[in-house]
Amino acid sequence: MKKLLLLIILIINLLTVSAYSVEFKDVEGMECEEAVEFLSAYGVVNGYSDGVFGPEEYVTRGQMSKILSIILGYGDYPDDFKSSFSDMDDHWANAYVEVAAGLEIIKGYEDGTFRPDEPVSYPEAVTMILRSLGYTDESLTGDWPYDYMVKAGSLGILKGMEMSSDYASRCDIASIIYESLFLDMGRVEGDTSLWKSSGIKLLSGLGHMEEMQIMEEQLEEPSVFPEISGYLYYTGEVYYNNDDEIVYFINRNTEKFSGTVLEAEGHNIIVENLDGINETFDIRGAETIYNNAVGRTESFFGADVDVIYRKIGSGVVVDAVIGREITDVFLAPYPYEEGNDYNGLALPLTNDNPDPEKIIINGAVEFLKEIMPEDLVYAYETDERGDKSVLELFVVRNRVEGDMTYAKGNTAEGFSVIDKVRYDHSDVYMPSEEFGSGYHVEAILDEKGDIVKHKFISELNNDEKYGFVLETIEGDSFLLPAIRIFDGDGHETVLNVDVDNSLVAENGGFNNIKYEVNLEAGDPIVYTLENIDTVDELRKLDYEQYSGLYRNYDMLLLQAEAFLDGNTLLLFKDDGRWSRLTADRLEGYLRGRIIRSEGERYVEIMVVEDGIKTKYPDSLNGVIESIEDEYNGFSEAIYSFEINIGGEIENIYSSSDRKNLVDIHDFKGKLIQLMLVQDKVVSYGTLIPEIDFSGPVRFYDENLMKVGGSFYELVDDATVYEAEKINDSYIITGTIELSGIGETNLVRLYDLEGDNDGIIDTMIILKE
Repeated sequence: MKKLLLLIILIINLLTVSAYSVEFKDVEGMECEEAVEFLSAYGVVNGYSDGVFGPEEYVTRGQMSKILSIILGYGDYPDDFKSSFSDMDDHWANAYVEVAAGLEIIKGYEDGTFRPDEPVSYPEAVTMILRSLGYTDESLTGDWPYDYMVKAGSLGILKGMEMSSDYASRCDIASIIYESLFLDMGRVEGDTSLWKSSGIKLLSGLGHMEEMQIMEEQLEEPSVFPEISGYLYYTGEVYYNNDDEIVYFINRNTEKFSGTVLEAEGHNIIVENLDGINETFDIRGAETIYNNAVGRTESFFGADVDVIYRKIGSGVVVDAVIGREITDVFLAPYPYEEGNDYNGLALPLTNDNPDPEKIIINGAVEFLKEIMPEDLVYAYETDERGDKSVLELFVVRNRVEGDMTYAKGNTAEGFSVIDKVRYDHSDVYMPSEEFGSGYHVEAILDEKGDIVKHKFISELNNDEKYGFVLETIEGDSFLLPAIRIFDGDGHETVLNVDVDNSLVAENGGFNNIKYEVNLEAGDPIVYTLENIDTVDELRKLDYEQYSGLYRNYDMLLLQAEAFLDGNTLLLFKDDGRWSRLTADRLEGYLRGRIIRSEGERYVEIMVVEDGIKTKYPDSLNGVIESIEDEYNGFSEAIYSFEINIGGEIENIYSSSDRKNLVDIHDFKGKLIQLMLVQDKVVSYGTLIPEIDFSGPVRFYDENLMKVGGSFYELVDDATVYEAEKINDSYIITGTIELSGIGETNLVRLYDLEGDNDGIIDTMIILKE
């Protein structure tokens, strides 16, 4: 009766195994390697957290009970099974031991114990496994353990096993179980004591096997065996779990020959591998895949291929030829926006429109629209006539910028030295009109880091330098006049100016002579140096006004047809001071002034007047939690604020002009409005509530509340600040959820974000 009742419970709790095979380094090359991988795929065995299997370690009796319970399709039971054994209470394996006992796979000792943590001996393990196959003591001849060991030998599950220890290792148990999975289960007929096969394999508790050739449809099936994609067109055994997911594949007699096709004519191809070995294959009847689609034999000439074949008797049957070949390489001329082709490549279509599902993109981007100008694109086109079924692209976005001090050969066989590093030229090298050392360059690199193309930015031997004036410094009969500038590298420096320069004016009398440089802060200049800190030649440049689009992916000012680059000096007026700017802070539309390079292709200096990204809007509503005195880069006193904005703490600085912030300390802990310019606080103001602190409060749903006798509509994510009453005022201490407001709380309500639409988005509650 106990067995019948237990089996009813087991049927209700059938185990669904979902796992994947793991390759354990410590079983590589061992006899049990395939067995361990197979069993781990079904979740029957596991390794340790450090990624090893521990093949020489012993298996315990409790572990053996769990393994066989899982194999038979049972598992995951309540922990409150009443144990049949005196030593199993509260043991992790109690449920599994009870399952195995109910199925009459295991027995305990005469003293009523099971001893789950003792290592299992080989005879005990073999006995448990054969009982799982339906054998009983009565069905075997001889005394235990010889009866079971002899039967195991005749079934072939112990072949080659030394069993050099009294106890069974994890490696040997895996091997025995693996061999047993492909044997029939059966039952012993009571009147004859003879075991009779059921025709059902022990594997059936885990899943099933099908012999087949792996085709595209198998790759689309549910799988927890990611390696299956590597067996396309292989023939062998596919193993499924009870959820019909592929968990394992065993190759049977399929081989692969990889190399480059030297000849492709008629039904034959000649392939040479990396070792220089040539093989001829007759590919009649084979799947021929060229760049992801069915291809013609002649297209394989020069392609890298995998030939998938089987040896049958003295002959060879080719199942598939899978070839890949780069059909085009180019630097992207423009981003893809729309259309049925891109730079001459026909795009796969569905309903006359490009189908992104059929466009395979790997490398630096994921989608066609992410390809940017001068990205290096490798195309793998099919040889299909007419519409294409698929297109594969590999995109490389790799650059190096620096001084090119040596260059040899404007060809693929040449190389260049940039910032003291040698770069070979790529197999797909694109010669440059100007080529040679002595240039500051940007080089486009391929995937291996070899140069595809040089972009020449400026000459290294040009002594003229660009600068931006920050201040002029008066000179006298003892000191030369000077200018403080940002130089072309963006460094702030002071340079003396010779009094003979045409931009220097002499003032005052003989005893009070003064020299002034006729420049102003914000002027662009070009200069040469007499020595490290003295200008030789100096002249002022004239700005060109710019108002137009900025394309950030290639740093192009569209209306000027000129590029920014890593050397462009970008400036803006920050808090009354000239400051440097990085290109990632530029918006898509800019207004300002530019100075072009000598060749007019690049911008040397740009003063940005409008179009700078900011982190914060022009005004913020929040609570100042702390105020600290600090100094900016110009040694000017500023405030550093910690501001609670809807529960998020932000660190924001003030402008150096603090005349409108004199009393801001009085508003610490209050909800106020802060006005910002270029992310710096310049002033503040108070906020007018819809109602002052009132009650009682009642909520009708998340978007409707009643305060006193009036109803108010709420936004979905209203901010609730919690405050403590301090004399006749309050101090905000943090934020809480809407659900934290009680009926007796007093609330102050604000409509701050909705253009005075009357819907409450912010409130302050006083703690009770």
